[in-house]
Amino acid sequence: MLWQLYRERFFPINISTQRDALVIDDRRPSDDLLLFVTLLVGSLFISAILLRPLIANGIYWPLALFLLPAPIFAVKCLRRSFREKYVFDKSQETYTFKRRSVLKSPTTQGDLSLIRAVQIERTRVTTEDRTKEVFRVVLLLRQGLLLGASDSLPLREGLPLGSTYESEAQIANAIANFLDLGVPETVDVLQFQRN
Repeated sequence: MLWQLYRERFFPINISTQRDALVIDDRRPSDDLLLFVTLLVGSLFISAILLRPLIANGIYWPLALFLLPAPIFAVKCLRRSFREKYVFDKSQETYTFKRRSVLKSPTTQGDLSLIRAVQIERTRVTTEDRTKEVFRVVLLLRQGLLLGASDSLPLREGLPLGSTYESEAQIANAIANFLDLGVPETVDVLQFQRN
């Protein structure tokens, strides 16, 4: 409960309607960004602790072992999304998804008339101890002339930090209401079992 309040305070989802446009500003960082930041800090921390005793004894290979992954983790951190913005503009009949990271800022654009529905995908991950549900919003597109093209477009490439049903339903309902698409359905996609 406390974690959820903290997440909503520091990583909010802002939904606003401006004239003929729906703007969703999702400031939740991706889960893998948190993972790579943790690995980077751990690698640097262990290296800092071992630095003085190992250099005093003339042993250098453990330092290389812990310092070598640090630049890799740093680059991965810089490439991961920490903010995304979705704009649905009725006046121009377009949608635009902007993903922000330090090293790249890809943009996805398309025609609003291609969107036929919004759904929430639920994935269940089962371990020996518990079952966890992960949710994400997906736009369903009309089939075009490109055979083999996917008819679904996920809003996020990676899972956001703390992806709950309530947060994803808030986004899906805002899109569905703005585009007059009907109530978003929740669909079970995959079930994973980890031993």
